[in-house]
Amino acid sequence: MEIDEDIKEFLIEGYEYLNQIEEDLVALEQSDSDPEVMNRIYRSLHTIKGNSGFLGVEKLESVAHAGENLLSRLRDRTMAMTPEITSALLETIDAVRSHMEALETTGEESPIAHTELLDRLLQLQESTTAIPEVAALEPEKLDLTAEPLCVDALLSIEQLPIPAVNNTTTEQVNPADTEGDKFKIADTAIRVDVGLLDKLMNLVGELVLCRNQILEFANTQTANTKTTIP
Repeated sequence: MEIDEDIKEFLIEGYEYLNQIEEDLVALEQSDSDPEVMNRIYRSLHTIKGNSGFLGVEKLESVAHAGENLLSRLRDRTMAMTPEITSALLETIDAVRSHMEALETTGEESPIAHTELLDRLLQLQESTTAIPEVAALEPEKLDLTAEPLCVDALLSIEQLPIPAVNNTTTEQVNPADTEGDKFKIADTAIRVDVGLLDKLMNLVGELVLCRNQILEFANTQTANTKTTIP
């Protein structure tokens, strides 16, 4: 089944975000006082939510939005991280992943609405487990007015959870060759450091220049040889 190019880019980036979020949630459960980790989780889920809305994947968007709202309460320190909240957020990530897997295999999101999870996330958001005598952290400024999804800029440095990356190169993979792999889409992408790409392009340019000089020299030598032959 041929997957739309926008959806393919969304899945490649989305799986990357989900893996990072899962790692960060484990770290956050041990110490929820790291604002950088909290902001990174929030940014990642916010991006998934925005891109889902742009693509019209409504059930996925709803789940991501509910998780984002709970994270917002945690981020501004109006409530404390608890094992119950961590469990709910991990379940949210699992739900988002299930919708992505459905998109990958069928081209459409899962019909499951995750109503119970959405209700639980809302209840947790409305709870009053506040952190006493701790000043609220200033939320990191986010440009929420930007376009949620732009294929040309989907892998920009600001959005990625890893530093210094640029375009994603994708290639078609025969499903039969990767049968049994959990995420075939993710296996079709590689990421290359911007600096490495710049060096490579410079070297290619130098090689082309050298090639042209050699050809010009060879043509000159051939012309001179023909001229000197009596």
